[in-house]
Amino acid sequence: MAFTKPPADMVLSPAVWRLPHGAIIWRVHRDAYDSCSFNSRPSHQYFNGARFDGTKDDSYAFLYAGCSPPAALAETLVRNISASDDGLFHILRRNLDQRMLSPLVTCRDSQLIDLRQEQGIREVMQDSWLVTAPETEYAQTRHWGHWIRRNCPAVEGFVWRSKRHINEDSVVLFGDRCGLDLLAPASTPNPIALDNRAGIEFINRALESIRCIVEM
Repeated sequence: MAFTKPPADMVLSPAVWRLPHGAIIWRVHRDAYDSCSFNSRPSHQYFNGARFDGTKDDSYAFLYAGCSPPAALAETLVRNISASDDGLFHILRRNLDQRMLSPLVTCRDSQLIDLRQEQGIREVMQDSWLVTAPETEYAQTRHWGHWIRRNCPAVEGFVWRSKRHINEDSVVLFGDRCGLDLLAPASTPNPIALDNRAGIEFINRALESIRCIVEM
């Protein structure tokens, strides 16, 4: 339902998925930042930013992650790339500069709105557009995300299928609801630097099934 305004505020009963205590999720981030730090800078309401960022209209810190390394890599590195004439999605090496792939462990259970199936998306008055819309429509998905948050005050984030890796799950967590006690760096496995040969080889193995490649 692209470009449809949310209805008036209402009580929603969304499908909820439990992110369990002890789960490992994966995050791509700049190596200058702590792996567990939330992005506290609001995105512009209309320009730039990602699918469910906070803006000045609903100013919350946010953290995107994947439930597997391929999900985290695909959502971060491939989401705005089109296939080339050879049928491959070519990731530019410069997009890997100073980036890490880090595992995080949950320190308690967390309740997320489940947007992985059409029925769950319908429970929040939307359709698959919400989680598949292109970057040019992120202003609208952010606005809808804010409306859903406002009408589901108990949930701490969303989970959905990665647009570029539909067998994998992606999450966004809301810093104003998760607090500082939800995430910690995982003791194993080790974080992976993505801007060296070993990191590039890891990316190419992880994303081979969806025809993504970083040229060596």
